[in-house]
Amino acid sequence: MAASCKWVRFDLNCLSPLLTLNPATEYALKAVELENITAVALRSGSCAVVATQKENIDKYAVPRSTSNLFTFNKTIGCCMVGRMGDALHQMKLAQHIAYLFSCDCDYQIPVDVLCHRVANLSQVHTQNSLMRVLGCCMILISYDDETGPTVYKTDPSANCSGFKACAVGTHSVKATKYLEQKYRRDLSQDKAIQLAINCLLHVRSNDSEEATIEVGVVSKCDPNFRILSDREIEEFLSNDD
Repeated sequence: MAASCKWVRFDLNCLSPLLTLNPATEYALKAVELENITAVALRSGSCAVVATQKENIDKYAVPRSTSNLFTFNKTIGCCMVGRMGDALHQMKLAQHIAYLFSCDCDYQIPVDVLCHRVANLSQVHTQNSLMRVLGCCMILISYDDETGPTVYKTDPSANCSGFKACAVGTHSVKATKYLEQKYRRDLSQDKAIQLAINCLLHVRSNDSEEATIEVGVVSKCDPNFRILSDREIEEFLSNDD
């Protein structure tokens, strides 16, 4: 008697019958919040800023090795929030996408194209049972000659959107409310950096654990992604009102 052949489906629906995200995606979004890291990003007329907190894992650790800020090329920088192993994997995939685009097209990949392609890969993870949904969020900032400063964000649900200001992580709801009250479109570069830092200080005001703030910025005057030094950040912290 011939054995019957059984076909197994490895694809999953992104939405349940109740039109909610599947449990794996919800768990990945929850994992981002449980990392005790908050990141905020905003753009003004002349610059885009991203700021995040870096937990002090060990006093003997090299600070740059625990950073959550990365770069894909000279003009695009990103902040990864969530499970660091997943974040590094997604960041390496994005760097590979940016490299292949520059080789094929002979110019640097636009930030919106990069974000959408990363989101497309995340979408595959939400529909295939052989792949675990990555528990991380990516915030991208860049300065483009045509569109000016831009901020994009993608999350484990494969959502990809551009923002004037956004927040992800543990205190994202509180940070978003703060940005809604304080954000203005005509902020100068220094005021935009100050707002991002003040937002992080505001959401962590009740936390006893110390965390280091790191800030990345791109601007019309200097479109290359740059991470502020500790001395520069200390000057903004001393001006905190």
